[in-house]
Amino acid sequence: MGVESVSSYNSVSSSTESTEVRNPKTTLDQDDFIKLLLTQLQNQDPLSPMEDTDFIAQMAQFTSLQEMTSLNNSFDFSSAVSLIGKTVYAEQTVNGEVASILGIVENVSVEDGEVYATINNTQVLLENILQVTSNKKNEEDELL
Repeated sequence: MGVESVSSYNSVSSSTESTEVRNPKTTLDQDDFIKLLLTQLQNQDPLSPMEDTDFIAQMAQFTSLQEMTSLNNSFDFSSAVSLIGKTVYAEQTVNGEVASILGIVENVSVEDGEVYATINNTQVLLENILQVTSNKKNEEDELL
């Protein structure tokens, strides 16, 4: 009976796998709440379904979340409207570089839930405005 040699072969893969970096959310929004609620309803035990009171409590929480979000959006817009006619300084990242913008707020708009102020024909996110200066001379002229 002949003995065959057995050799061990270790393979090292040198493939270039792309690793995707996950950036998890730090807060939950309305869509996340609905997804959680639907998942809970789909995976509940049919012999022991969710109590009515639990479901009503979750819907009340969802309604509260909607109202708070709406109130926050209204507050942001009101804050932005109060900037119209005032001189502001903002910094905005454009193509990886920080651009400084100084000028008078011409108008305010909302796009995709974000509040923008138009300064020197440039739309700037409200959160990028770092300094506000009142134009006392302009305000005095309006009073006269």
